[in-house]
Amino acid sequence: MPSVLHDRDDLERPYKLFGYSDKGYCAAFSKDGIHFTPAARNPVIPLLRFSAPSGRKTWFSDVAPMFRDTRAGKYVSHVKTYEVDGAERVRRCVGYAESTDFTRWSAPETIWVPGDDEDRLARGKGFNWADFYGLCGFNYGDGYLGMLWLFYIDYEIERGTHEGQIEVFLASSPDGKSWTRFSDMPLIPLSSTGWDCGMITTANLPLFDKDKIRLYYGGANMSHGAGEPGNPYNEQAHRFNVGLATLRKDGFVYAWSPNGRLRTKAMESNKGLVRVNADCTRGRLVVGVNHDGRRIETFELTGADELDRRFRTPKRGEIVLDVTIENTKLYSLEVT
Repeated sequence: MPSVLHDRDDLERPYKLFGYSDKGYCAAFSKDGIHFTPAARNPVIPLLRFSAPSGRKTWFSDVAPMFRDTRAGKYVSHVKTYEVDGAERVRRCVGYAESTDFTRWSAPETIWVPGDDEDRLARGKGFNWADFYGLCGFNYGDGYLGMLWLFYIDYEIERGTHEGQIEVFLASSPDGKSWTRFSDMPLIPLSSTGWDCGMITTANLPLFDKDKIRLYYGGANMSHGAGEPGNPYNEQAHRFNVGLATLRKDGFVYAWSPNGRLRTKAMESNKGLVRVNADCTRGRLVVGVNHDGRRIETFELTGADELDRRFRTPKRGEIVLDVTIENTKLYSLEVT
């Protein structure tokens, strides 16, 4: 499951690949994105083994989402790690390793362990518990977002893996290490009977166009245990496919209310520009600009769907926005 990124600042080896092998995690480089040369010293992270408490089974770290953290100036991989819980179950967790040159990586550490909230969500869907199968993190604004692959587990196969399904959720982090699942609503839900009704995993990064976000993902119409004893792989019926989910600009989440109000934290206005992304086709959005506790300007947007509506204010310095939402979806506010 390799991850590939295009590093336009590196003229000699702009394409970088990070992936799992039977030796551990390996790196490779390319100038054209087609012909790759392995790193001089692979693996860059040795093979990670995790033994079950009983000693009857060994788990290997394999999933390898990776991205360039432009905020911190380094490369980050959320490699899979394992921890044993109170019931002596081996749980898949989110790990963390970093590098400044893509060849010398830190030793992976576990940063996010599945807990009661994930198990509760799994039980609500008819399973017994849930693991973190993978996390594809990326920079977004002043923080981080991630596509979390949540593995609903039915049971452990005695001489194999776990039986269950995988669905994708949105996760967020202020620093790239402390993560929370955004909600119980999946970002990319499993279909009921279609080609992606069994498992969904994503590319390591979304693609950001001017007015939309593209999320490429892999879908399967079988469970994770397909091919194990008692659950044979059906070459005629079982399929893996590539899917595309699209969101509007800043469309990961939105604030909505029939008649709600919110106040932002203080923000620095250097250019006097307030940018709004909102769907007001059935409602109204009012933005009040405050300085030193005093209202200095009010903007209104009614009956329109705007991805990048710009309002200008002559005020420079620290401002606070008071926002009234009436039957409107507010996706983002930006002050520059």
